[in-house]
Amino acid sequence: MPTISRYITEAESPVARKVRAYLHSTKKFAGEATSDSGTGLAEITVATTGKHYIVVLDDDSGDSYNALIESDITPTA
Repeated sequence: MPTISRYITEAESPVARKVRAYLHSTKKFAGEATSDSGTGLAEITVATTGKHYIVVLDDDSGDSYNALIESDITPTA
């Protein structure tokens, strides 16, 4: 299955964050993972190798989440 892999850091240190992937063409949810707090690695298995975008949510920011968005990601097969 195709996979999206990203290292999530804050101030250059690995952090645990929820990472969600969406298929660019349909804007539909494609999968999610939580990055590893020790390495920062998040790996999301998706159904297609089409372009995706990801949203990284900071659950520690209180009631309003600060999001990081990355676009035009092509998963590896």
